Amino acid sequence: MQENENKTAPAPIWDENIATLRAFAMMHVLVIHSLFWPVRPELHSGSSIIRGLFLFEMPLFFFLTGACNNSGKRGIVDFYLSRFQRIVPAYAVYCIFGAILTFLTAIGTHGQYHGGIFHFCSVYPPPGSPVTDLPYLTWALWFVPVYLSVILVLPLFQKIYHCCRQPFASFPFAVCALILLALMFCSFPGRPQLGNICSYLVFYSFWSYLGFHYKKFDVRAPVRNKIMVIPIVIACFAVATSFVCMEKKFADMQANKFPPNFVFLAYSIGVGGLLYLFSCHLLRYLDFCRRVPILRWIFIQYSTHTYTIFLYHPLSFLFIKYLFGRLGLWETLSGAPLLCAFVHAMLAIPLGALLGRFLSWPERIKLLPAFGKWRGARQQQIQHSSHHE
Repeated sequence: MQENENKTAPAPIWDENIATLRAFAMMHVLVIHSLFWPVRPELHSGSSIIRGLFLFEMPLFFFLTGACNNSGKRGIVDFYLSRFQRIVPAYAVYCIFGAILTFLTAIGTHGQYHGGIFHFCSVYPPPGSPVTDLPYLTWALWFVPVYLSVILVLPLFQKIYHCCRQPFASFPFAVCALILLALMFCSFPGRPQLGNICSYLVFYSFWSYLGFHYKKFDVRAPVRNKIMVIPIVIACFAVATSFVCMEKKFADMQANKFPPNFVFLAYSIGVGGLLYLFSCHLLRYLDFCRRVPILRWIFIQYSTHTYTIFLYHPLSFLFIKYLFGRLGLWETLSGAPLLCAFVHAMLAIPLGALLGRFLSWPERIKLLPAFGKWRGARQQQIQHSSHHE
């Protein structure tokens, strides 16, 4: 976020709070996957409902995406190019790596190798049908197309945010909420996947647009200065609870998340409000952790190599499963869900930092370096001419 290689626009100012929250969000992803992946709870079961209450990491991720991209000063082409070059090559490298790993595993176990391991165009949850016998490897890949879809519409939201005065600048919140509410009662005959895609795009666009307002949130302020969010938190939890009372299936936020619906929006706003209310305490605790040298190193990896860690963190879970399998302890561990989640989280977080440190090179691949240099030189020429005028 802090680099600006093409010199086409001022680089966003590095915000230590955003960096800390980004690291926290990514670590929380590993905690969430530690809760769900090793021992997968049955949907709508009591265990799934309790675990689903911790699902607030993706709204926080997209909120931070908006916070880092709210200036609108970069041209649309430059914006798309920078995002494309950072996201797609790294994703492609991970897919190739996953295909090779699946192939080698199949050979080693005399299993049957399946072609077409990753389907790039059909990974909205449920994730198309990536074919692999390995667990975890493709379970989080739904994020990439969703993120790219939000990136496509982000310049439009930037335009609305910078050009519209209140209350018109707040209309996207109401529009997104109403669309999600309508999608709960409407369907697309013959094309149900279209409704899912709309749900993901609208839901996470809501959070990205909210991130544009990041500077209005004083995250370091004490709780007494933020009591205005308490009515919003109560109202959102009340809305979510009313839907749960109408239909018990809405009690499981894991089901509400795939695809995200209006209930999950209300719930996640309520949780987001609580996070903001106590963000001063959260950041103070994270600052305390960062004073420990080894934890500081882990925080640095998570804040600077977040996308790489997200792509490759399934390897941490594969390693843990293999390790405990070799020790003959996997059945015992998976039979104790709480202990299993704790062990996975404690091991996966440092392993994720190592993966981020050594596997982040695909993020620096430049597919169109010549075009980027031409754009940068052209922009510098325009700026130079305007200064002389």
